[in-house]
Amino acid sequence: MLDDLDLFYGRVTDELAKVYVRHRNLAGGGEFSIRGRIHGPYCEIARTIASSVPLRDAGPGETLLAQADVPEPCTWSPELPAHYEVEIELMRGGECVVRDLRRLGIRRFGPRGKSLYLNTRRYVLRGIHAMAVDSTAANGSGTDDELASDLEGWRRSGAAIVIDNPSDALCDAASRQGVLIVARIDAKRAEAQLRRLSRWASVAIVVIDGVIDAQVKSEGTIWHAAAPNVVLAQSLAPGRQIPPTPWAQLALCEFHGVGGIGEPLGDPSLPIVACRSLAGRHTLQAARAACDSLQRVLSAAGLFAGYIV
Repeated sequence: MLDDLDLFYGRVTDELAKVYVRHRNLAGGGEFSIRGRIHGPYCEIARTIASSVPLRDAGPGETLLAQADVPEPCTWSPELPAHYEVEIELMRGGECVVRDLRRLGIRRFGPRGKSLYLNTRRYVLRGIHAMAVDSTAANGSGTDDELASDLEGWRRSGAAIVIDNPSDALCDAASRQGVLIVARIDAKRAEAQLRRLSRWASVAIVVIDGVIDAQVKSEGTIWHAAAPNVVLAQSLAPGRQIPPTPWAQLALCEFHGVGGIGEPLGDPSLPIVACRSLAGRHTLQAARAACDSLQRVLSAAGLFAGYIV
C-alpha cells in the first residue's frame, strides 16, 4: 500500500502551501482514512524554526485524500534546500495499517511564457551532462556515487546535473544539499519512474525520451498525475518538423551551429532549452564554462529558458 500513496503539493503562495496525501486505489469516505502531521522546515546548511501542522482526511471522494495547510512555507531552492518531514498513517477503522515517513521539498518551479521561474524569480537553467564530467579530474564526478560525493562543487558552480535514471541516493543527497537534477527517462517506463523521481525536491525537470507516437501522446494525463510537481520536457531534434506533444511543458533542442536553432520548431509556445554535446570529458569547471559559452553564442538568437552541455 505504500507504493500507492502519493505526496504532493498544490497552490503555493508566500502565505500558504496546500499539501496533499492521496491513495490512488482507495475511495474517500469509506472504511479507510489518512492522517498524519507535517513537521518543518529543516535545512542542513541553514538554521530554521520548525513547527507542526496536521494532515486531515478530506472525506468522501473518488480517491482517498488528506490535506494540510502549511503556513508561510519555506520553499526549496539551491540557496536554501529546505524540506519538511511528513508522517503518514493509513487508517482502517481506528487501526493504523500502514505508516510512513517522507521528506517533502516545496518548490515554486515551472514555465511562464518562454522562461522558467523558481520561487517567483526567472531561472535560467545551466545544465551539465554527468557523463561529460571526468570523474578522475579535480572536482569532477561521473557515477551516481561520485556525483553524490562532490555535490558541493556542483552547488558552487550553479549547475544542474543532467543524468539518465538517477538513483534515489543521488536524488536524496542533491535534495538535501541544494543541487537541481534534470532526469532523463524512457517513455516505456515513464509512469513508474515519474512516481519515484517526484519524491525528491532536487528533481525539478524530467525529460521523457523515446518514440513519440500516438500512445505516448495519450500518456500525458497519466504522467502529470504521477508527478504533478515536476516539469515534463521533450527533446526535439533540429531539422525535423516535430511539434511538441500536448504533455510537454519544456522543449530541449540540440544545437549544432551558430544560427537557426528556432527554425525547426516554428514558434512553439514552450520555453526552449538549448543543448550542445561536448566532445570528450572535462572538469566540472570547464564544462560549466562551456555552458556559459553556449549562452554567449546564442545571445542574439532569442530568449532561451536554459542551456545544457
